[in-house]
Amino acid sequence: MAPSQKTRILLAILASAALLLGCTGANAAPTPAPATPTPAPTFAPAPRPTATPETGAEPTPAPTAIPSPQLAGVSIRGFAFNPGAIDVKVGTTVTWTNDDSVAHTVASDSGGIFGSPAMPPGGTFSFTFTAPGAYPYHCAFHPSMHGTVTVTR
Repeated sequence: MAPSQKTRILLAILASAALLLGCTGANAAPTPAPATPTPAPTFAPAPRPTATPETGAEPTPAPTAIPSPQLAGVSIRGFAFNPGAIDVKVGTTVTWTNDDSVAHTVASDSGGIFGSPAMPPGGTFSFTFTAPGAYPYHCAFHPSMHGTVTVTR
């Protein structure tokens, strides 16, 4: 065989090898394993306080849980608060949403404890109740609209 023919054959073999390596994905990144779902958290009961009778030491207090914020909602629709009366715990934030076609307000009946500006359609107003009691309220624009938030411990 002539040297130029050997060179052509060698180049053809090298080109074929390069083509095969490219097709097999030898340099490709590995395919990641499918994600596994994260298990839901589990909760164990809080440990009880303990004392050591031998030493008379004070009991170790159990850790206290931080309460999650409480949320409640009232829709304003058809010139009415829906629901008209709600019961919540101290620390709950109530959000009123104006789902009506006209502006409304939310105003405490006594002492200006809470009050919203005019809420256009789609507007919201939120207030966090920090003390137990009954909190009647109304719409300043529409006196026939009334509601009550009752707060307990």
